[in-house]
Amino acid sequence: ARFYVHVLHDLGYLPFNENLYLDPQREDVRLMRLPLPQYQVVFFNYLNKNLKESPVRVSLAKLISREAILESAWGNNAQIASSLFDFYSPSPDTQAQKTDPETAKNLLEAAGWKKNVSTGIWEKNGQPLTLRLFTNDFLPNARAAEQLAQTFRAFGIELILNILPSKQLSDSHIKPRDFDILLFTQKFGSDPDPFAFWHSSQIKDPGLNLSGFEDPEADKLLTAARTTTDKALRQAKYEQLKGLLKDRVPVVFLTQTVYTYALDKNIKG
Repeated sequence: ARFYVHVLHDLGYLPFNENLYLDPQREDVRLMRLPLPQYQVVFFNYLNKNLKESPVRVSLAKLISREAILESAWGNNAQIASSLFDFYSPSPDTQAQKTDPETAKNLLEAAGWKKNVSTGIWEKNGQPLTLRLFTNDFLPNARAAEQLAQTFRAFGIELILNILPSKQLSDSHIKPRDFDILLFTQKFGSDPDPFAFWHSSQIKDPGLNLSGFEDPEADKLLTAARTTTDKALRQAKYEQLKGLLKDRVPVVFLTQTVYTYALDKNIKG
């Protein structure tokens, strides 16, 4: 029985391209799904003049279907995430967020963008809305990026998709911040401190503020949270930070990694 459980335990770490999943209908096995402090996220780079415009970022966010990514990229072996620290303090509206292309269209038009009738591409001052989307070749990320590229192109965005080996992506594009949109993984340690991800002092490499997001209020919240020993106060600061990121939209949280652990029902205690 010990060997059997060990084999099932290791199944949680099989490569996704093997397309091997535990059958949830098995009666001899109890499945436990443990959410991990790891997110699949989309970063919008503020160095891009168009993405620095809030209406453009919000419009892109309105087009993203987390449900479609959960299915196509993960085979539903993950869970939807919608904001910072869903693993720590789940958002009540995590499952309720839907795409809204009509609002996205209205936001772009209000910001001065118009669709070119011949190309179908959004333009402003004669310049097309062209964006470069980068990710690594980890299969769920590649699949999610392909899903996003298809969605953005259908909406009228000239989208250039780049799927690269992780080291090449890191050295050539993440470290110098040479991307417009980055689909990547954000991982927290045992102490879920997001300072390195969102404080303005972390914008340049080796910092991990990949969007180039700068906000004095966010800086104050991050500093106050990491310097207090009061857990309730810290959580309150992080709740404020969650709301601020949701309002400013430098990032879109897509999915949260889940570790599936299988235990033979004959094992007790």
